[in-house]
Amino acid sequence: MMKTTIALMDRDTVVSQWGEILPVLMTAEDYWGDFYSPADILHMILSGSMHLFAIHADDKSLRCIMIVQWLNYPQGKTLAFEIFAALELDDYVAKIIEAIEPWGLENGAERFQVSGRPAWKTLLVEHGYKLKAVTMSKIVGD
Repeated sequence: MMKTTIALMDRDTVVSQWGEILPVLMTAEDYWGDFYSPADILHMILSGSMHLFAIHADDKSLRCIMIVQWLNYPQGKTLAFEIFAALELDDYVAKIIEAIEPWGLENGAERFQVSGRPAWKTLLVEHGYKLKAVTMSKIVGD
């Protein structure tokens, strides 16, 4: 695996690099496309309701993104890992979650919640996550 860096992208950087972010984001459209458009995601990042973390390779190319969102439940502030997209899966899921969790704790997270592919279950259990629910989706009229 190539050497990489992980960082929270500020809003100005998201705007200036949207042309590079969008193709990576679209690799996971099957998972988020029923809920958001790319314009929705950009708007939510720019409004501060979502945050985008990115993994860049040494050559500065974007390899992976994770978009997170705060959920304020009555029983605690939760950082939800909402959208993961990557040019290749490699071991980026674990790497980016491990990098984001300290940021979440520094910002008041009392728990973390991951929405993702079924294949992530084994990986996430190894990192202390427990299966709490199954999310299914149906578009009315289908």
